[in-house]
Amino acid sequence: MRLKGAVAVNASQEEVWHMFIDPAQFSKVMPGFEKARQLDDTHYEAILVVKVPFMTIRSKAKGTILEAQAPRHLVGELSGDPHSVSGSFRNRVTIDLVPINNKTKIEYTMEITML
Repeated sequence: MRLKGAVAVNASQEEVWHMFIDPAQFSKVMPGFEKARQLDDTHYEAILVVKVPFMTIRSKAKGTILEAQAPRHLVGELSGDPHSVSGSFRNRVTIDLVPINNKTKIEYTMEITML
């Protein structure tokens, strides 16, 4: 599945960049992230939570920054396995940060694979 979109936020390009590469900040603003921690410069670990009718699904996920051109372009991959159901997922995301006056336009493309 491929998702593409854009959103403008009231923050500078540098502020948005730092939010994306800091797991503590990122997990506060990204829906579904229960917690996240940095393992090294390009690797992360997270617990994701998805609520569906009658159950909550938690997944342990590993993230990798594949490409980073601060403060404007980021490519990353997140893959994981749900704790309570079978299967796994992989999400490759490309993010471009475009400064517009005192705001930043976040353009994203996600390619999600359920295995």
